[in-house]
Amino acid sequence: MVSDIMVALELACRRRGDVRLLIEHEIPLPEATRALRDPFRWTVTVSGKGKLGVIPDRVFALEFTGSHERILCFLEADRGTMPIERAKHDASSITRKLHAYAATWKAGIHRTRFGQARLRVLTVTTSENRCENILTAASEVSGGFGIFLQTHITSGFSPKTCLGSVWQNTAGQLVSLLV
Repeated sequence: MVSDIMVALELACRRRGDVRLLIEHEIPLPEATRALRDPFRWTVTVSGKGKLGVIPDRVFALEFTGSHERILCFLEADRGTMPIERAKHDASSITRKLHAYAATWKAGIHRTRFGQARLRVLTVTTSENRCENILTAASEVSGGFGIFLQTHITSGFSPKTCLGSVWQNTAGQLVSLLV
């Protein structure tokens, strides 16, 4: 699923011509981050939940040609195997991941660790119903408004549409990935 999403994004960027997809090793990182064994894994403290590890399914950036303006993206490819929420906060769940990403934003890790001003957490899932459930969970996470975008494969997600308005924000609005 991750490969399919990345191929769609690469083809969409090539088609547009004014946006370039940068995969992990192409993203310019601060020197201290480049020196880390695994720069795309980190821990963050979440209020009331302690320290949580963050490991995105894929990290990439969308760079606007000529301006070097970038949007750092953390991809979560959801096949519906992880519960949205669990009674125990120490067990893995979508909500736990969302809280970790919101804490990442609040702590400014996207700026300090990755040297990027703009951040998106993109969740691509398998069905409209699952997408709506994740959207509800994301809308309840404090501090996540604006960084969380969700879509589902059955939404028409393709190289022709994946940069456009197939993404839902936490207000339920369809938005472009590039805004």
